[in-house]
Amino acid sequence: MKKYFFLLLFLILLFGAQAILLGFTIAQPEANSTATVNKVEGYFVFSYCKPEAKTEYLGTVKVPGIFSDKGSERINKLIKLVKKEFPKAEGIVVSDDFSKADAITFKNEK
Repeated sequence: MKKYFFLLLFLILLFGAQAILLGFTIAQPEANSTATVNKVEGYFVFSYCKPEAKTEYLGTVKVPGIFSDKGSERINKLIKLVKKEFPKAEGIVVSDDFSKADAITFKNEK
């Protein structure tokens, strides 16, 4: 009886582990999802996307709540703040509402 119990327990654990492993998938970029990122004033600007390269987060800047600005005007304001607060930044990742941006640098992989 113990043999059957341990066999049943082993099978349950084996199939449970398979179900868990098959349930998790590694995110792969879609075939047509790569793009060339625009540079504004020398900074790579990522809006509605994120960089594929490895980056280092430097900090976040926020634009005061002025909602009459266009997206491009807000990006220019964010870049101005990044230049002042994070002079080593190489790019920014802009939030969906253009109210803040993360300053980043790219990690050099060797």
